[in-house]
Amino acid sequence: MDRKVFWALVAYTFALLFLYLLYLLLALFLTPLIWAAVIGIATFPFYEMLCRRFRGRDSAASAVMTLLVLLVVVLPMVGVVALLAGEASDAYRVLESAAQSGRVPGFDAIRIHPSVAPWVERGESLLRSFNVDLRANLLPTAKQAVSSLLGFASGVLKNVFLLLLNLLLTLVILFFIYRDGRRLEEGFWSVIPLPDENKKTLKENLSRVLTAGVFGQERPAVKGVEIGLGFETARRMGSEVHDEIVAAPGNPRTGNVRRGTNRAGGTEGGMTTGEPLVVRVAMKPISTLMRPLGTVDVKTGEEAKATAERSDVTAVPAMGVIAEAMVAFVLAQAWLEKFGGDSLDETRRNVDGYLARIDQRIGG
Repeated sequence: MDRKVFWALVAYTFALLFLYLLYLLLALFLTPLIWAAVIGIATFPFYEMLCRRFRGRDSAASAVMTLLVLLVVVLPMVGVVALLAGEASDAYRVLESAAQSGRVPGFDAIRIHPSVAPWVERGESLLRSFNVDLRANLLPTAKQAVSSLLGFASGVLKNVFLLLLNLLLTLVILFFIYRDGRRLEEGFWSVIPLPDENKKTLKENLSRVLTAGVFGQERPAVKGVEIGLGFETARRMGSEVHDEIVAAPGNPRTGNVRRGTNRAGGTEGGMTTGEPLVVRVAMKPISTLMRPLGTVDVKTGEEAKATAERSDVTAVPAMGVIAEAMVAFVLAQAWLEKFGGDSLDETRRNVDGYLARIDQRIGG
């Protein structure tokens, strides 16, 4: 075996051993580390803007950014958990009383109200046609849902000390991620035994993977993405798929040409064409149905009915906001990869120079 290869294997072995020992040391702090890393990656652009405001005073900018995370994320989360525990406890007591007495407090008064009674009667008649008893089916389901919610909230409150300790550690780690994040990143890449060009390629790919990992958590309901005609292209002839190129004098930024149609959705060969970028996302329906589907009780292994755990009917509007933001994020990454710059003014200067060169080379 070549001596260089041998010593490289020895070095990597010791590096893996060091990482394993580091994992054992940090295993107790894994939860706050992960939360701090996710929050730090997601909010680091805001920190960099804040750092410019503070004229490079990293410690002051890190302290202010950590305080903002505390006020905007941590304190509201603690308040919501405490409020959730109180409300769930009250709701559980009401449902427990209703289950024992067979009467839902206030339901009978609402039911006999002249303006409500006809609608209640029609609703119960409709439900009976589906073999659904409003009291017999919905009350136990509501009780089970609130019981699960109460158990979660109670568990959080019982471990309040551990929760506060994790939150404190998260904020401390987040402070150092903000303050020393860039230096740690530079130190990490400096010890990687690769040429600079390979490091750049690896860094860009790693950045995309991390971005997909962090932001992809927001889109588990997406089951398909298509650009332009997307999957429809597989069902058409070539003449019905490809976009013809036609002359467009006076538009040098697209080479004085344009597409007669936009079936490709604004991209060809991995590049945009100057046409509108069309991206469609297919999202599965919300899992909870008001007429529960069949399932299996994991405790008993017996057949059971799923519970209705949420009341909204669609999450498509929220998905639209997330999808548009992610498309904008990816486009901004490609834009910066092409034009670079450490500030918006510098990037604008590079873009203006690029466009001026295109106008000069192609002309109107």
